[in-house]
Amino acid sequence: TYKFLNASGYIAYRLTGRFCMDHASASLGGVPYDITRNAWDERTLSTIGVSEAQLPVLVWANEIIGGLTPEAAAETGLAAGTPVTAGTGDHVTESLSQGYVRPGVGSISYGTTFGMDVCIDKLTFAPGISTSLTCFPGLWTMGGGMLVGCSATRWFRDQLAVFSQEEQSAPDFEPYGRMNQEAARIAPGCDGLIALPYFSGEKIPFFDPDARAVLFGLRLTHTRQHIYRALMEGVACCVRHTLECVQGAGFSVEEVISTGGGTSGGVWPQIVSDATGLRQQVLKASHGSPVGAAFLGALASGAITDRNEILRWNETERWVEPDPANRAVYDKTYRIFRELYGAASALMKLL
Repeated sequence: TYKFLNASGYIAYRLTGRFCMDHASASLGGVPYDITRNAWDERTLSTIGVSEAQLPVLVWANEIIGGLTPEAAAETGLAAGTPVTAGTGDHVTESLSQGYVRPGVGSISYGTTFGMDVCIDKLTFAPGISTSLTCFPGLWTMGGGMLVGCSATRWFRDQLAVFSQEEQSAPDFEPYGRMNQEAARIAPGCDGLIALPYFSGEKIPFFDPDARAVLFGLRLTHTRQHIYRALMEGVACCVRHTLECVQGAGFSVEEVISTGGGTSGGVWPQIVSDATGLRQQVLKASHGSPVGAAFLGALASGAITDRNEILRWNETERWVEPDPANRAVYDKTYRIFRELYGAASALMKLL
């Protein structure tokens, strides 16, 4: 192997001919990075037999790493010499768009996978959750991502949802809108139906590739709509589990900024607020990652000089307040949710 790169690093290489990786991506794992020194981890490199020469140069995400080569210019239609920023991964740029330029900001990403993080200015480690760098030195993010989110509701849409021909032929028909309306009519707790949404294994907070999805408590009175809401409640329980790990590390999180396609319709954010007790600021724009990437480019080019400007880029669509009336039922659901994985995890490995 000549060089080890991540996806954005490979794109940067094709554009500029330079081998680079941003610190935030390196700190997320998969490469031997020492987050305490912001450098490659020499001990790990020696252990696994990889030389530092096989790794890219470490840079910050908003650094200009070079200009567009003539070959890349011909392929892209852009001007040769156009400055290219190192950039970073989608999760990092989404966090930036949510305000990760100051400590104490918490966020929930309602995407294909869900993530729950808080920005901190003191390097801290805690069991079950990850600590990684933001786009900027001296600021870290603690929390982590789940392996499912909207992918679970898409699975339901593709495999279990049923719509009439008349509904599907309507010009304004939107399947998730219809499913959310039906889920809103199901009482919190789904009449005793609980879902473990581990369709793809799970990362945070127990890193178990053998974890599997479970529907627990099914009765003949349950409907497709119960299953759909149970999946959303299961993901909300995953968010609560991550939140408890962050709180256990000594960080207080009372309100968060939320973005992503899963915030539409209002049902899922309300479930998350009720299950976690968090107040959520839902932003109007759901395209967080591209916004963060554009902001990095603006910083690199000098078009913007103050990184706090990102705080003025997003507009609030609404606030979601937790409903105290639903706390008791979600406390019960969460307790069973946590115990269910513990009881079933050994059996999951047999599958």
